[in-house]
Amino acid sequence: MSGDGRGALVTAAAAVALVVVGIVAGFIGLIEATALIRLGPVHISVGALISGVTNCAIGLLAVWGLDSREAAALPALGWFVMVAVALFGPLPGGDILLPGSGWDVVSFVVAGAVGAAVAGGLARRVTSPRTSANR
Repeated sequence: MSGDGRGALVTAAAAVALVVVGIVAGFIGLIEATALIRLGPVHISVGALISGVTNCAIGLLAVWGLDSREAAALPALGWFVMVAVALFGPLPGGDILLPGSGWDVVSFVVAGAVGAAVAGGLARRVTSPRTSANR
């Protein structure tokens, strides 16, 4: 057991679960990557909104739950794996989940990466002062 009463197995299971949640969030954003919301002359990619918000929110919840700034990278890792599989690996039937070009696809990838980076940047504000002082 670690000093704060949490076992190493529980921490490892939480880390694996966060990667899986990142994969699921990446898949949901991937399915909606080419869907658009039209607000007058502005078109917004639904997948970009989903990816940016979920990567930031899940990353911050991971930091808060595990009380470790490095935990913000775990959901982003799963998200990046899902996006890489969708971009570089066609399915057995030759189908492609995510076309490799277009501003909606590019905004989906950029928004997901920015959401993960924002979670990493805000991680210091989310960790408890008790554990931050001990580090």
